[in-house]
Amino acid sequence: MARKHYEGTAEVSDSVYRERMTLDLDAGEVAGSLEAHLAPNGDDSTVVTVTLEVISRGTLSTLFFPVVSEAVARGLPDQVERFVESLDA
Repeated sequence: MARKHYEGTAEVSDSVYRERMTLDLDAGEVAGSLEAHLAPNGDDSTVVTVTLEVISRGTLSTLFFPVVSEAVARGLPDQVERFVESLDA
């Protein structure tokens, strides 16, 4: 499956330094939020939890939403891993 690039905006809606950040996402027919949460693990490591909520808008996007959500689910874990690796750098 080819990758799909969505142009849109991401605005910080909630942020606590070194704890969490939530972005509100808007790309026209696709919207939602992305939250990254950092928590100490007790062994000098950090647990990173990333939650993505996506909703479709409009009739046409509803028809393609299963394909879009599957593509996002496949790509998000790799992006989270790269994010975590960047924290170690």
